[in-house]
Amino acid sequence: MADDEFLWEFLVESYENLDNIDSRLVALESNQDPDSVAAIFRSMHTIKGTSGFFGFALVERVGHVAENLLGRIRDGELTFTSERASALLASTDTLRALFAGIEATTEEPAHDISQLIARLEALTNGESV
Repeated sequence: MADDEFLWEFLVESYENLDNIDSRLVALESNQDPDSVAAIFRSMHTIKGTSGFFGFALVERVGHVAENLLGRIRDGELTFTSERASALLASTDTLRALFAGIEATTEEPAHDISQLIARLEALTNGESV
């Protein structure tokens, strides 16, 4: 399989994972299902890990910080709130924008993720933003 085929498979899988994350996040707001949190965590972990293989540092960073927040929710250290859901949905929006750039050029686009990272990190630390 050529490199561009691997990249295409990564993008298809990543979009599927993002769709899964988005639908489960919305469902979690009305039903705090631990299995859904674990599934969201696994999907984000897959995106993070595979993006590292391709050297997409911004995707990997967003995935890593979102995964940290999800891990604390999964482990019962934090509760799932609408504020955390909103930040996680913002992370999937950012990932979609990054993937669209990768899809168009095969390169990770420049994108300022600093505010999103700060927001996710604050929520992971139990702060309100």
